[in-house]
Amino acid sequence: MRPEATALTILSTTRARAKMHEFRVAPADFNALPRDPSMLFPLAIGILGDVAAAVADTLVGVAVAPATLPRPLGWGELDEDPQGVLRFASIFFDAYLNAQLDADLDTEFSLLCAAAYYIAGNVGSATVIIRHMAAPDLGLAGGLGHLVYNILKNSFFPIDGPHAHQAVTNQLLQALGGYFSFEAETGDIAEVCRAFRGYFHRSGSPRELFYSDVVGALCALKLRNAARTILPTASGMAPDIWRPALAKPLFPIELWPAQQRIADAGVFAGRSVVIQMPTSAGKTRATEIIIRSAFLSGRAHLAVIVAPYRSLCHDIRGDLVTAFAGENVRLDEASDAYQFDLALDALFAEDSVLIVTPEKLLYMLRRAPELAERIGLVIYDEGHQFDGMTRGPTYELLLTSLRMSLPTETQIVLISAVIGNAPDVAAWLVGDSDAVVGAEGLLPTTKSIAFASWQDQRGRLEYVKPEDPAEREYFVPRIIADIALPLRGRETAQRRFPEKTGGDVGLFLGLHVVRNGSVAIFCGRKDSVTKICSRAAEIVDRGVELEWPIETSDAAEVEKIRALCELELGAGASATRAAALGLFAHHADTPQGIRLAIEHAMKEGLAKFVICTSTLAQGVNFPLKYLIVTSTRQGREQILVRDFHNLMGRAGRAGMHTEGSVIFSTPSIYDQRQQFLGRRTWNSAIELLDARNSEPSRSSILSLFDPYQQRQPPIVQEIPPEWLDLAFADAPRINEIVAAALAAQPNISEREFRGFIEGRARAVQNVAAFLVANMTFAEGEDAAERTTELAANTLAYHLADEETRMQSRRSVSVDRGVGRGQHRWRPTRAHSTFAPATGSGCRTHKLAQ
Repeated sequence: MRPEATALTILSTTRARAKMHEFRVAPADFNALPRDPSMLFPLAIGILGDVAAAVADTLVGVAVAPATLPRPLGWGELDEDPQGVLRFASIFFDAYLNAQLDADLDTEFSLLCAAAYYIAGNVGSATVIIRHMAAPDLGLAGGLGHLVYNILKNSFFPIDGPHAHQAVTNQLLQALGGYFSFEAETGDIAEVCRAFRGYFHRSGSPRELFYSDVVGALCALKLRNAARTILPTASGMAPDIWRPALAKPLFPIELWPAQQRIADAGVFAGRSVVIQMPTSAGKTRATEIIIRSAFLSGRAHLAVIVAPYRSLCHDIRGDLVTAFAGENVRLDEASDAYQFDLALDALFAEDSVLIVTPEKLLYMLRRAPELAERIGLVIYDEGHQFDGMTRGPTYELLLTSLRMSLPTETQIVLISAVIGNAPDVAAWLVGDSDAVVGAEGLLPTTKSIAFASWQDQRGRLEYVKPEDPAEREYFVPRIIADIALPLRGRETAQRRFPEKTGGDVGLFLGLHVVRNGSVAIFCGRKDSVTKICSRAAEIVDRGVELEWPIETSDAAEVEKIRALCELELGAGASATRAAALGLFAHHADTPQGIRLAIEHAMKEGLAKFVICTSTLAQGVNFPLKYLIVTSTRQGREQILVRDFHNLMGRAGRAGMHTEGSVIFSTPSIYDQRQQFLGRRTWNSAIELLDARNSEPSRSSILSLFDPYQQRQPPIVQEIPPEWLDLAFADAPRINEIVAAALAAQPNISEREFRGFIEGRARAVQNVAAFLVANMTFAEGEDAAERTTELAANTLAYHLADEETRMQSRRSVSVDRGVGRGQHRWRPTRAHSTFAPATGSGCRTHKLAQ
């Protein structure tokens, strides 16, 4: 039952027509449909029916459906994996609906689309379809269509209204409801389903037989996915212990595929792991269940969530407040201030969750070492911040210090969407390279990838295959059109909007689609964000009337944020003026209060349009439909593949959209792809789209030893240890090193090398500041020994080869000064901070023992 090339072509033309409706292309410009998409009805429905029957057959006795979809009877070995083929069917149903080809089929096709998504494991997309569709008529398959609708909605109450098969549909719903309320068992559901399917297989119409198999498959999967089924076994606790949580209205009735994978890995039973989970796969809910499991089992009474950014801490706390509402669970979000602003007695008095940045937790532990002994669970969210010279070295030392100080029985969970070398990180952090929950096969929502192209009077979007971006799939014509801008003052040269730049085209496209869903424009630099904001303000000043995002946003909320921007930035600031239009600037220099206000408004659907830098990828839960990419670079460097995929994950939130749209807005990327100068930019964009190119999460401390590499002219310059003696480096010291490098390599770019060594100096000085700030200055303290102790437990030491380790040992320099605590540090060692460096109660890397 494999879709052939013809079927794939018809699917592409159907998706193209759907996109034309989405982008409001004039009907006269619609693409031709050489073959009627209805030709695929028998194939798509046949795929769904075959797979559904195979899944339904697995519901026997107390057994639940297997984790992978069974191969249907009659399918050959050369047929594709059932999940992949079913995904084809679900995408076709979805595209046919959005192409608006036959309104009479909307309700039933919506039902088939949701069922196909659900059985294929795409629970979030099934939820979206069911939420937005009309309830099917009770006459559809004698009420079986409405039965499918109710099961997918998790509504197990009797169906109102008479229908042909009312007795059996309500009997099945009653049985399912009994299971989820602990009044029935798996075997009871299996028996009802067996009789139900048997009846329709004997005497039902073809449509009724088809729907009975779909119902059987949904029942089998609902039982398999049920939180009631999974959590007691996965946590090793009796079902009654989970009953209060399962009875909460907002607690999930069923677990999504990623959460089931976490359960299967033993995480709910206390196993320490590294979780590599794609964005939007259900991380927030998984975090809640991990915490609940630890509290209910008594393994922990204090859980700590460590998030790298204050805004993310705030976001996490908001989600947990909702999850634990009405329970005796204390939720504390520590402030950024370097003061002990939490009462330990209150923290220890009940089950508590502490949400902090690494720096604040380290500060607290230094002043109250006994806090470490009480931590039973620590979760590092967005825990891939090891590399990057700005913050990476300090972050790595923070995690190393925490790791060494926590009790050995503490459960450690690191969660990230973008760790390319998760086994290495797991071996370092939890001592087990196999303790990795991977993301293979998880695709929360479909992604569409488009490139702006503008070679004619009006520009278009060229869509490419996500799995092979070099191959064009379809295009959406004539959606980019420029307008003349009124002249101002003494201007004589005509200006137009948009110009053929990534920022202008990105702004145009964002304004065009914002009525369909939330938009983020990604910029590689903060000044690019400012430029787009200024461009929007300029267009308004010139008297051009456009449809601005404020028209689809909450006007009162927009005004509040605008007023806050005016208070913080001034009335004339480009960010303030753009905010009045519903366009919000979000980057590292945006004041914290404004950032939090924007994040809240975007999350709650009160605002629809944000222009941002990589702050978008820092874990804040923006429910975006469109990600518009103006640049493939981040600052001066090419954006990392893993960071780009973290960005892409923000588009198309599972449970909110069935598809996320990623649009590259710079026309030259696509239009010049076959030219000599443009080929390199095109190849860079293609590489970004392939997750297999994701870089490993390197230790930034280890990266300090990397040589300087220059592209033109090609130069590789090793960095002698003395060049890294930068703890007190000032301008003369930097000049001295640059001069030494020029003497060794006359063709080195002075500007590029100076930037390289200044970055190393900042990293070294951050580490030195970390060491001094966390020195105890106790009488007899051996700073060199403690520095060596911590260094041997860093990720850098774990990943380094023996030669690099020897180099680091030779480079150690902790010189006693006249007074205590006067040390000189080179980038090789750090020391334990707030707990004894050794002892049975501490985690210490085996290489340090």
